[in-house]
Amino acid sequence: MVTVKRHGIILEKRPLDFELEGVLNPAVLYENNTIHLFYRAVAKGNRSTIGYSG
Repeated sequence: MVTVKRHGIILEKRPLDFELEGVLNPAVLYENNTIHLFYRAVAKGNRSTIGYSG
């Protein structure tokens, strides 16, 4: 069984064009001692892309 731990806000929007309207829905993958964070980035006009932080 997987234990889920809530940490509150882990990601905030920055003044970058592709995430100007918001960032949400983060997901984390831990592989080979590396943490990968994927998230939905929303630009003006409600255009969504996938953001990555590793």
